[in-house]
Amino acid sequence: MGRAIDIAHATDTVRQLQEVKVFDYKLPGPSENKKYSAGTGFIHFNNQQLLPAQHLSLGNYLETQTAIFIKESGKGMRSSVSIRGTSAAHTTVKWNGLSLAMTTMGQTDFSHLPLLFFDEVSVHLGGESALYGNGTMGGSIMMSTLPKFEPKVHGSVHQSIGSYGYTFSGLILRIAGKNWESRTNLLYTEARNNYTFKNTTTYEHRRDTLKNAAYKNWGVLQEFYYKPNGKHLLSARFWYMDFYREIQPPMSSTKEVRKQYDNITDRNFRTLLNYQGEITSFKINAQAGYAHDYELFKIDVIAADKLPVLVDAEYKQAQWSVKIGANSEYIKPEVYSYAAGIEEWRTDCYLFALWKPTAQWNVSAGLRQLWVTDVTVPLAPSLGASYALWQNAKHELKWRTAFSRNIKIPTLNDRYWGGLKNTHLRPEIGLSGETGFNYDYTPRSGFSLKADITAYYNRISDWIHWRLIDSMAYPINMNLVDSYGIELAIQLVQLLVEWRMEWKANYAYTPVIKREGINELATGIGYQVPYQPRHVANAISKVGYKKIFGQAGFHLIGSRHTTDRFEVTNAYALLDLSLGYTLDVNPLSLMLLLQVNNVTGTNYQNMHNYAMPGRNYAIILRCSF
Repeated sequence: MGRAIDIAHATDTVRQLQEVKVFDYKLPGPSENKKYSAGTGFIHFNNQQLLPAQHLSLGNYLETQTAIFIKESGKGMRSSVSIRGTSAAHTTVKWNGLSLAMTTMGQTDFSHLPLLFFDEVSVHLGGESALYGNGTMGGSIMMSTLPKFEPKVHGSVHQSIGSYGYTFSGLILRIAGKNWESRTNLLYTEARNNYTFKNTTTYEHRRDTLKNAAYKNWGVLQEFYYKPNGKHLLSARFWYMDFYREIQPPMSSTKEVRKQYDNITDRNFRTLLNYQGEITSFKINAQAGYAHDYELFKIDVIAADKLPVLVDAEYKQAQWSVKIGANSEYIKPEVYSYAAGIEEWRTDCYLFALWKPTAQWNVSAGLRQLWVTDVTVPLAPSLGASYALWQNAKHELKWRTAFSRNIKIPTLNDRYWGGLKNTHLRPEIGLSGETGFNYDYTPRSGFSLKADITAYYNRISDWIHWRLIDSMAYPINMNLVDSYGIELAIQLVQLLVEWRMEWKANYAYTPVIKREGINELATGIGYQVPYQPRHVANAISKVGYKKIFGQAGFHLIGSRHTTDRFEVTNAYALLDLSLGYTLDVNPLSLMLLLQVNNVTGTNYQNMHNYAMPGRNYAIILRCSF
């Protein structure tokens, strides 16, 4: 209810108010799939949160903002995600609905995902193969780009420079009319990565300089949007990325004299044509795409073409909604180690339902069936619920729970590498359950407190492992793994006139235990799986006053052992600081940011025997128009 006006004491003073234009375009079409998972947790980053970090990769951002473990074999090298102790191939990664996983390996390199190209990022914790399909064992990560339809030319220019030859240049350019928009994103980034480090593989722990760890990346994203009216949207997206990266050697090889070091080249092209709209009582989404992934190592080529098609529809009523859909993919690999003539079809159908019987209850269910060439895949169901235990103007306490069966089919490499056709391999099956509480406290304007806690259990059977047999590696369904743990998150925001203060902390306790191997004498049974920390935590403090803002970030990774459980990579903690200033010079808005990473100069390794940088610096300038 609006505040009443005391007419008796009002004056007749007239003030001219400046014109304010609000552009808030809501996409037509079905709701996101996460709506149909009432009992699981989400982490969402909007455009305003991503804005100061658009010079980073998605992997760099997530490791400082969440308790997700990002594995890196060196700064700017290949990086992969581990959610709830699962492997990189157990996480679904999609951009506007298109899977970004390289079809041969079944996983995504997070160093290849620039934040500059995304408006929103959502992390869905927990296995939900019913919602997102093959590979969703530990979680899913969704990136999206959105039109604004703000009739003018606007955008931003980004420039960053930093230690060890680091530079980043980026451009976002939007040109729009009332019912159309063109968006162009460009980026170029490189680094020499010639930092010094303490070589712990030597007796005296000498200081060495890193060699062969440079990279050069560039990319372009072009998007076109057209809305004939408020109920229909057509879009076309084209994304090309080119990566050249030297392969960082382990510390034990630093002093070796080589005439030529190894390097790798990746080229990725993706295009999406999409229709979203409302037809009678249904919201429709239809898209067709093409993806080409190419990787060159020495003279060996690993490439694949993918043609996906998807159609789904949603029907809503006051208390319930239903979504039904199907998608199909044709995959044609070109891999030097595969036999000739390999191709694959993947088709799945899905059905989701959400029911709200009362204002407190949400109940959801999902079902997906996947068909794959030469692979028998079981049904993937899910069930979730949430209930508001306490709800008023200041407090909201919500309980939630979810259960699901999750599927990961053997990758193309699992089945065809070495000219083989391993049709005996079974899909990996995950059975997961979780429960948790979300609490929101807003006692007054300008203050908010959010706290989440989740306990989960995930059992994965037939986990595929590559095993040496007579000096040759072969994939085998041999492992039974239990992943369970606790996740905590808390956020406090305080606004005071010209001050803004925010504190955020995340913690994940993640035991991941191998229960069974190929036999009772298999190594590692009863122990934590390799390269997986039990403890990951971070804390972020942000303070802003007028146009000045600063941030302190703390990041902790627990100890990990390698495939040799007696070989341990030590725990480490990092402290990062930044200070920024914004300046408005109509029609421009400027932001200058100074960053100091690893302030204490900690000597650490993310992956065993691979050097990471000590204290390093960066200057970031963004000009918006």
